[in-house]
Amino acid sequence: MVRVLLMVLAVFALCLAPAQAQRTVAVTIDDLPFAGRSLDDATSATDALLDALAVHEAPADVFVVGQRVEVGGEGDARRGLLRRWRDAGHTLHNHSYSHPRYSETEVPTYLADVERGYAVVAALLAGRPPSGRSQFFRPPFNDLGTSTETREALNRSLGQHGVRLAPFTVEHGDWMFDAVYSAALARGDTALARRVGAAYLTQLDSAFAFAERLSVETFGREIPQVFLIHANRINADHLGGMLDRLERRGYGFIAMEEAVSDLAYSTFDGYTAHWGVSWLHRWRAGLGLPGRLRDEPEPPSWLAEAYEAL
Repeated sequence: MVRVLLMVLAVFALCLAPAQAQRTVAVTIDDLPFAGRSLDDATSATDALLDALAVHEAPADVFVVGQRVEVGGEGDARRGLLRRWRDAGHTLHNHSYSHPRYSETEVPTYLADVERGYAVVAALLAGRPPSGRSQFFRPPFNDLGTSTETREALNRSLGQHGVRLAPFTVEHGDWMFDAVYSAALARGDTALARRVGAAYLTQLDSAFAFAERLSVETFGREIPQVFLIHANRINADHLGGMLDRLERRGYGFIAMEEAVSDLAYSTFDGYTAHWGVSWLHRWRAGLGLPGRLRDEPEPPSWLAEAYEAL
């Protein structure tokens, strides 16, 4: 009963919070240095992503997969790409070493993999002045396990390092769009690549409009959003256009630490399945509100069919 009363009071306080003068969003990028294996692709993508962020003066919180730093014996070159992110003022975080699914991995094995990922990030930050920003860990697939015990084990482990769990509120299926887009480019089908790119930008607007509405429905106001994308080809080619669209929606760009300082991010996460859903859905489960997961905007059917055909 006390817990229910505290949740009600928390929601009431959030609803009374003053409206923001401007929408804000934190850009977070997973799977660095690059989701693919080619060093040339990783290099060109790094160039494009950093350029787009610089033009829009957008800080990024980026999540490193340790194993992808060492692909093909190219560790020195790939570490050099990550140092470029660091030197540009973006914040490097841990995304595990081998990108395992928590719900499919024994807890000690998973936590050991997370520890190994810390070592990779720590080596990249060695000798650099601290950024002053908090360190976060983002679980691969945003899979937090399927039991209270496994989640508590992860939280205890993070706490021992002074690391926080990285939430997100908006994503728009970039992995699916990227698979179709990259396949089209590989076979020289520029017409399809352009069609996928246009649909991808439209999906961005749909995803943000949904998150904005759901924020108001959940908290009585819009909250700072945390946007999740990956270091892949479609984002390398379209991040500039995506940031343009977000600015037209009234967004300013902030670091994730600032976004999660909003009271909404302290809401209890009541979601227990292994699917990597937005924290807006997790919080609604914790608050006992009706589920809205089925209302998430879906990619166009032709894109889903093209993905399934790969």
